[in-house]
Order: sequence, then C-alpha cells, then structure tokens
Amino acid sequence: MMNLFSRRNGYRSVDENMRPEYVSPELRVSLWNVIDIVGWGSPAQMEASVKMVWWHVLEGALDEIDDTGRAIDTIRHELLKGEWYLVFDIIELLFYESDAYRKREFERLFDVVLSRHNSAYRLVKGRIAPVTSEIEIESIEGGINSENQSIRMHFRAALDLLSDRQTPDFRNSIKESVSAIEAFCRSATGDETATLGKALKAIPRDSIPHPLLIDALSKLYGYSSNHDGIRHALKESDVEPDVDDARFWLVISTAVIGYMRSKGIG
Repeated sequence: MMNLFSRRNGYRSVDENMRPEYVSPELRVSLWNVIDIVGWGSPAQMEASVKMVWWHVLEGALDEIDDTGRAIDTIRHELLKGEWYLVFDIIELLFYESDAYRKREFERLFDVVLSRHNSAYRLVKGRIAPVTSEIEIESIEGGINSENQSIRMHFRAALDLLSDRQTPDFRNSIKESVSAIEAFCRSATGDETATLGKALKAIPRDSIPHPLLIDALSKLYGYSSNHDGIRHALKESDVEPDVDDARFWLVISTAVIGYMRSKGIG
C-alpha cells in the first residue's frame, strides 16, 4: 500500500477497519466470500441457517420465505450493504448453525480475513469479540501526530507497515514502534545518540511515579531485542511476528510515550 497524501499528512491516520463499529466494503466482500467457500451445508442445514438469519437478524416472518435462493440473496445484500453490526450477527448465527467441520473452516478463514483487513474484531469461540478499543485508537493517533518529527515518522512508518494489506511487514512495524520510544527518550534526555537503554537510565528517577516503570520499559526493550529476531538477525528457530504482535507494539509504544508525557517527561 502506498503511503498516500491523506496518511502522510495525518488526514486519515488510522486504517478505518481498525476502528470499532466499522466494517469496510472490502472486508464485507471478503467475509461473504468465506461464507460462499465454506457453504451452507446440506439442504436441511441451509434451510435452518437461512431461517435463523431471517428471523433473528432481518426480523422477518418465516412464512415470507418462499424461495431459499432468493432469501440468501437478501441475506447477502444485508451483509454487504446493511448496518455494520448486522454483519457480525449473520456470522455468529451461521457459525452457530454449522456442523463441526464448517465451524473449523469458518474459524480458520474468518481469522485470516479479519486479520488481513486489520479488523477491530475477531471470531473467538463462535462470538465476535473486539480486539481494538477507541482508547487504543486515540493513543495511536496521538503518536502519529506527534510534534516531534522523528517520533511522528517512526509511528507513521509502523502504521503503514502494519496496515499494508498486500505486503504487510510486521517485523519492521515493531522495529519502528520501538524506534519511536527511543526517539522520545533521546529527546527527553537531550542525548541524540542514546539507545533506549541508555536514555532510560538518564531519565531522573524523581520525574517518574515509580522506578519500576523504567524497569518495565527496559524489559520490554530487551524482549523486542531478543525475541524471535525482531530487532536483530533472524535465527532458524525464530517465529515470524504477526498482525497482533505488531498491533500490540504500536499500541504499547504510543501509550508509553503518552503516559510519560502526562507525567511531565519529554
């Protein structure tokens, strides 16, 4: 995905799919394609699923269904064009009505699609659950709109690498998030050559609410340096980070900087 004008300049700062209470047209199509691939099961299962959606989502009378195919067309239209929350109502009901094999396929494919589109939701044990909150979105936006150019550039790079739906680069997204914390600490200490570890040691202990905060940040930095080659060369046994890892580091990094600023640091 190109780093377009609106994202470079902060007019469209966060991938819309990451926001709660939103399902993009592209994500809707992908979710419907999952339903189309997994299928509706046997004729009896199909009829039962259609009736459940018709009744509990569309709130229609069951005797209005005179043709299952046309009813499915109506359900398709609702998923593609209806309210965002009805999309997930349909998914939950179809999962509930599925046999064991189709449940496994729905879980697998819905997870792939929701992850690829950076959705704020996941299918967990048959229930749609949020994985991103408005507070987290505000924290991310605070980071990518920072007045400090270096911090701003690192966070925008992290978000771009995370949000690229064609070739996402989660490992380098994490590196950029951690580099933003380093940039903040260098700015806070006035030492532009300091690593994060050195910068953390230079922060006056009387300027933080508790010294364990510095210890926690140091351990997080150590984790990013040693875990699965995130900040150093990969080893054969390393596991590639995924979208949830990159999202965690983006959120935690922006939150750490916001918290430290709220305490008068930097």
